[in-house]
Amino acid sequence: MKDKINMRTVCGFITGKYFIFVLFILVFALFVILAPAICTTDSIRNILVNASLTAISGCGMTFAITLGGFDLSVGSIMALSTCIIAKMVPTIGIPGAILIAFMVSALIGIVNGLIITKLRIQTFVATLATQVIIKGIALIYTGGLSVSIFNFTQFKLFSSARVMGIPLPVIITLAVFLLCQFLYSRCKFGVYLRASGSNEKAARLSAVPVEGITICAFLITALSACLSGVITVSQVLTANASTGGSFALNAITVVVLGGTSLSGGSGFLGGSVIAAILISIIENGLTLLGYSDDIQRLVIGLVLIISLTAKTFISPLSRKEGAAE
Repeated sequence: MKDKINMRTVCGFITGKYFIFVLFILVFALFVILAPAICTTDSIRNILVNASLTAISGCGMTFAITLGGFDLSVGSIMALSTCIIAKMVPTIGIPGAILIAFMVSALIGIVNGLIITKLRIQTFVATLATQVIIKGIALIYTGGLSVSIFNFTQFKLFSSARVMGIPLPVIITLAVFLLCQFLYSRCKFGVYLRASGSNEKAARLSAVPVEGITICAFLITALSACLSGVITVSQVLTANASTGGSFALNAITVVVLGGTSLSGGSGFLGGSVIAAILISIIENGLTLLGYSDDIQRLVIGLVLIISLTAKTFISPLSRKEGAAE
């Protein structure tokens, strides 16, 4: 009986929300063996900085997926944000350009929420349509050209500044995570979000403001994408409408890999952040081993499939052990 209890406990841990931590340890240990240079201070710093963009957007996407949907427009929102900042910084300055980018992104998030709630269009279809529209707006706004702001090198502080040796993007990511975690676990918003994602009809009968929660969730998703855009444009000091082509898929990947349920009703913000770091480790490790970006994408896809498959097969084993007991 003790062995069965232990087996069920182990299976439950592996298939539960802490699975991402097990996978993280295994992958990191593998790269420590194959590419020891990954353990250097500079390498770890680069891993965390590279993970920050996806982690920030992943925190926002966690809200949308917990609600039982997706936001495929985050890549286009990020691209438009970078274009707005790059175009407006020379005329109104850095603070004003960033503020306008956030205001436009907030408006897009609200529009996404209204389309979904008022027109009763599925999140996948709604945000797929807005993704195309936003990208078209970005192309028109920039004339299809790249926009550079090399005369404003102080803007690079958003990506290069350090506080007590910690890169600013990492600190911003931590702040975003803590804020999102507070909203998710300490506020009524989080309770209503999970209720709406678990059973929308029952939530409505319980007087949960489902429409308002949906709009707020997509507002948060849009704002997180904009923040990622701010860091992105500060890194390269240039912007174009094609930025963030796979950004939405990356955000969804870290959320799913991190343990948030695709069926809605349950999210894991910590898992999304760890999954973003995990993917950054894989990319950095494979780069050190000399593999191309295409191979990195392939490996990340395989890791996602294998992890989800493992959880699918081990879950029934855990239930059988519990029933046999």
